[in-house]
Amino acid sequence: MTIRVRLSLDWPANLTPDPLRVALFGWLFARHHKGVLILNIRGRKPGTPPPDAHQRIFEQLHWLGLDWDRAPSVDDNPSSQRTVIDDHEMRVTHVFQDEKHLETTPRYLQLCRELGWTPPQFVSLPPIDGEPGVSLESYRARGYLALAIVNHLARLGWSPKGKRRVLSLAELATRFELSRLSRRSPPFDPERLAWFNHRCIRQLDVETLTPLLIPYWRASYGIDHRAVGADLTPTAWRYTLAAALADELRDLAQASDLARPFFTDQIAPQPDAAGALAQPYAPDILRAFIDGLPALDPFAFDKIDKFITALRCQFKAAYRIRSRDVMFVIRAALTGQLGGPCLVIACQLIGRARCIERAQKALTG
Repeated sequence: MTIRVRLSLDWPANLTPDPLRVALFGWLFARHHKGVLILNIRGRKPGTPPPDAHQRIFEQLHWLGLDWDRAPSVDDNPSSQRTVIDDHEMRVTHVFQDEKHLETTPRYLQLCRELGWTPPQFVSLPPIDGEPGVSLESYRARGYLALAIVNHLARLGWSPKGKRRVLSLAELATRFELSRLSRRSPPFDPERLAWFNHRCIRQLDVETLTPLLIPYWRASYGIDHRAVGADLTPTAWRYTLAAALADELRDLAQASDLARPFFTDQIAPQPDAAGALAQPYAPDILRAFIDGLPALDPFAFDKIDKFITALRCQFKAAYRIRSRDVMFVIRAALTGQLGGPCLVIACQLIGRARCIERAQKALTG
């Protein structure tokens, strides 16, 4: 027998975690059994949704990677005798819905009995505990990836076998078992979602990640590169910055603030960076840094790396300080902070002339 799943979703169109989880589990079940998925958009009471409401739902589901096999239907009166005749004619075997739809289920089953039809199996999912009510569109705007959202939703009431944590939709469908679905309300964990998003971002290659970050850079700074004076092509500059930020990103929107030292010269040292610049050895380190940069030809990774390594060794011995203390002084002068991307890459992105200007500004106060 072919599994035929009806996926019942409510409008309005701003899908939140609860209906998204219903959509995902229905999709996983249908695809696991190589069955047919039928999408049904229903209202909680008779009425007409906004003209674009259904299309917005369809677009959001497609963004998550979810598709269906039958043209979507719209039911503005879910209690009608029609939520039964349609299911019978389409030979629906399973209905995935939110638990709040249980109020209409007894009437549905009664109609099936009166007509002598075998009803489908209802899978009614309990609400997510602590569900934030934030729409999918909001998560997208903040830079959450579809794969991260899918992986987090899939763990809300279901645990796939195996140790691998980030799975593709196809892998989730292969492992999906209805018998492992919990009937309890699962807790929504935003930190867990952020963890999944961080892992998914780190898995992207730089050619895929960079175009995702560019809109955030443009929105914040009006440009998407600052390659002039950095001895890098615009494409190489963007790729270098994206790769440098990837390990720190929990969501794509963070790319704006993290990239600030590379898009603007208005650098205000953070308290810990100001502390590094106030050390007695800081002026000598900055003078040596400024004096040595003009001789680096080309101003490329290997040359910069050897130069900074030599500075570390020189001042570590001269002042009996740690190597990272030398790095902290240079980083504080260039970026106004002690953390961030590799210092050598930061120098490349900022460019020789700007590095000298920023070091001189830090030196003179």
